[in-house]
Amino acid sequence: METSHPTTIRVGKNDYDFNIISVTKTYGGSKHFSDGINIYLEDNNGKVETMGVDFKPDIPPTTQHISTLWGEDKKTKKTFRFGYFLHSNDFLGYTTQVNLLTAAKRIIPLQGFAAKLEKWSPLITGFLALLFAWCAFWAGSGISRYGIASFFQSMPYILLDTPHLIANFADAARYNNVSYGWAFMGAIVGFILSKLFVGIPLGRLRNKMRLAFGQTIRQQLTTAFANTTQATPSPISGSSSAEPKTDADGYQTLI
Repeated sequence: METSHPTTIRVGKNDYDFNIISVTKTYGGSKHFSDGINIYLEDNNGKVETMGVDFKPDIPPTTQHISTLWGEDKKTKKTFRFGYFLHSNDFLGYTTQVNLLTAAKRIIPLQGFAAKLEKWSPLITGFLALLFAWCAFWAGSGISRYGIASFFQSMPYILLDTPHLIANFADAARYNNVSYGWAFMGAIVGFILSKLFVGIPLGRLRNKMRLAFGQTIRQQLTTAFANTTQATPSPISGSSSAEPKTDADGYQTLI
């Protein structure tokens, strides 16, 4: 049975709307491996599906139904399976470690300033690394002689002289105490600053969204399936000897 679950979560000052689709099937057993398990699911037509899971969830013996969870990747517009829900104990699990960390990011795009910041973050990182490398290159040995404070004081003057320095690069480099070592250190400083002011705030926002995503889906599915009467599953012959199949994150057609 396929069910749509429109959902809204609030992270920070913004509300994020998204939709999850659950496909409920009969649980027919599982097979354990060193790096995870295969879970066997049967639909109403008797077709058996193998769902590979990188983790080893504790599936209660009373489990009769399991719902696979699907979402749409907003960048590719393709549907992918990211998790599952055990009806017997209201357990929400992810199929892979990658899905655990990135499912919410793929399904829910950021909004407003955060969306623009995420889009331009690589460019911002590159710009800051280049900016500090350029200024440190021309400041050269003066940084060692006069200290870091003098470097920051000299940055505006170096930037104002940039057109002249570029036009007369060879002569300017010959008559100034330039330093490739300090240029490299400047690039590192620019990279670190970009992570402090862009990467870390975005990471915190994404982590809050990931936690809210999992908690909200679990609550909604628990409520949605609370009054569901489960039928006794049909045993799947040969499931214990079935060949292990890897059903990882890749894009798939929704059942």
